[in-house]
Amino acid sequence: MIVVVAIANEKGSVGKSTTAVNIDAGLCLKLRHNRKIPGRVLFIDLDPQMKTLMSVAYGEHSAGSEASISELLVSDKPPSPQRLLRRARHHPNLHFIPGNKTRLKRGISSHTYAAWGRPSPGNGP
Repeated sequence: MIVVVAIANEKGSVGKSTTAVNIDAGLCLKLRHNRKIPGRVLFIDLDPQMKTLMSVAYGEHSAGSEASISELLVSDKPPSPQRLLRRARHHPNLHFIPGNKTRLKRGISSHTYAAWGRPSPGNGP
């Protein structure tokens, strides 16, 4: 069974990043220690500031535009999501797709979508 959790709020400083990181870490620990085959957690941060992603994968949280989550959202020929997956160092069952701050900001604002859920950057630019 796949469970999707989205954390969003337009207001800044309400605990979105803290909540996301703690939910991810808690799920990783629970799934790793309560099963023979650990369940995997995929973490996706759509905030152009990438603060939450930075907290779970510092040093690996950013990538060139061709290998980032923004490429999946705005490219005419998006890469395979499996090719973009990275494994977090501290939790072997936590996976993420790196972000690209510039491409995400520029790319989303220049595309037209039938429906759109805007990333919630809080106090960011």
